Amino acid sequence: MRSYLVSLSFAILSLLACASCTKDTAAVDPREQYLGTYNVTGTTSSYELDSSNPTKATVSSGDDVLIIGKGQTDKELIFAFSTRRLSANISDNGFSFPAQTQFSEFLGTTVSVNIDGEGGQTNNAIDFTVNTNTTYKGSRYREVTVFKGTKR
Repeated sequence: MRSYLVSLSFAILSLLACASCTKDTAAVDPREQYLGTYNVTGTTSSYELDSSNPTKATVSSGDDVLIIGKGQTDKELIFAFSTRRLSANISDNGFSFPAQTQFSEFLGTTVSVNIDGEGGQTNNAIDFTVNTNTTYKGSRYREVTVFKGTKR
């Protein structure tokens, strides 16, 4: 009888121990896949819009280092370039840069720059487009920069 009670006690303790074990079901932060340092190349097309003397698009290209970190909300990413920081929101299909306004030097004058865009990542490669719109002395300017990069 005593061995039966010992066996029963052991079985109950085992059940209690197993019942207190839970799988770690914490959701993975979807921003994790984007975090890190990237070598990126940006190709920019610049346009002067609706002026009396419209200019043809000019194209330039440059390399930069991009560091992506977490923002303040659970869907926000911060894109830190050497000269600019942008806020992005992740979605099921990638990320987007919501409309945001920053200030920049343009032809020697500080102007407001309206920014938006979108992009995505596959494995260690990142691709995205940033659109900027600026008004200077009655003329509107638009730049479209296509970035392509790889994670370090």
